[in-house]
Amino acid sequence: MDTAALYPWDDPTLTDQLLSVAVDIPRVPLEEVDPPASPGAYMQFFAAPQLGPILGDAVANGVVCCYAGVATWDLRDRLRRHRRNVSSIEAVEPGEIYISVLPCSTPAAAVFCERSLIGTLDPMLNGIGWGSQVPGAQRTGQRCSAADALLPGRGWARTATPLQVAAARMHVVSNLARRAPSGPRWAALASPARSW
Repeated sequence: MDTAALYPWDDPTLTDQLLSVAVDIPRVPLEEVDPPASPGAYMQFFAAPQLGPILGDAVANGVVCCYAGVATWDLRDRLRRHRRNVSSIEAVEPGEIYISVLPCSTPAAAVFCERSLIGTLDPMLNGIGWGSQVPGAQRTGQRCSAADALLPGRGWARTATPLQVAAARMHVVSNLARRAPSGPRWAALASPARSW
């Protein structure tokens, strides 16, 4: 039996088509985005130059995607949770986070979009605890994730130890070192006026 026929999403042409569409999707401030209550994928970008020393200038200025996520049922609910979670981050304000939304017709298509975006864009905050949900069952008070070591303030994480901060910064260095210079790039985002 030829199992290749069981993996229709593995066609690289589909990923190329997805990226050609993704780079043209408008980026909307997280506070203003109004996605459908349907499955879909989304990309996050920062317009926060003050994060340059922490995440690198390309990430801090929205030139590259910093996170790709998925909602298998309800994009509106998922992004509402992101708004709530980032409201307590000390180094970034919700108005400095921009979103591009890719609505999908099915949960499977949404998962394909997210996996393709992660595989191609290698967003810095994927896989290190930046998502919209409390990671793990009853995470409150457990160890600090790498995302929370880089961008502290979310209520469920303990304060990072110096070793956790150093490990998180090594993740940033590693991500920047492997980032393809020819990879997809967006125009830099203008940073909104800070409220403090």
